[in-house]
Amino acid sequence: MKGWTLDSVLSISFGYEITATPLQLSAAYCSIANGGNFLKPQIIHAISDFSGKKKKYILPVRLRRIASPATAREVMTPILEEVVTAGTGKSAMLSGYRVAGKTGTAKKLEKKGDIMVYSQKKYISSFVGYAPADDPKICVLVSIDEPKKGEYYGGVVAAPIVKNVMGRVLSEMGVKPRNIQTAQK
Repeated sequence: MKGWTLDSVLSISFGYEITATPLQLSAAYCSIANGGNFLKPQIIHAISDFSGKKKKYILPVRLRRIASPATAREVMTPILEEVVTAGTGKSAMLSGYRVAGKTGTAKKLEKKGDIMVYSQKKYISSFVGYAPADDPKICVLVSIDEPKKGEYYGGVVAAPIVKNVMGRVLSEMGVKPRNIQTAQK
């Protein structure tokens, strides 16, 4: 609590005064998708020659367990699926696949005189999710710095992009659609 201001207790309770890089955020959601296992983040999964023949696979390294498999699969995944089926992440719903994810909409800090304040016009909008939620194959994070055209909520701006990327990648991976998610009112 060292370094907190009087506003910190309120701000932190709804996600402000906290920062994480896109890699950290992706790794956290991948840990839920991986049954509570935190894997060393990596960008390259395989190396191929010019013909497309895989020459070397780079296996993920488990660094530690951050949650029990039961907590990851039976508590967190259903909560994150509900964000997509009934919450702010409906725009990430992908026909034939169960998607789990979370929207994010944060006001940016800007300097006003000698102090930093939260902007009333500048946002960072995001959505991070994985699919299929019951047998994850892909995790995608889209974060948009200062979205334009009036809309700025993560569920409106970033979630549809995640849906598009997931749909294309799952198809390319040969992951067949199974369950159909339907939005609830």
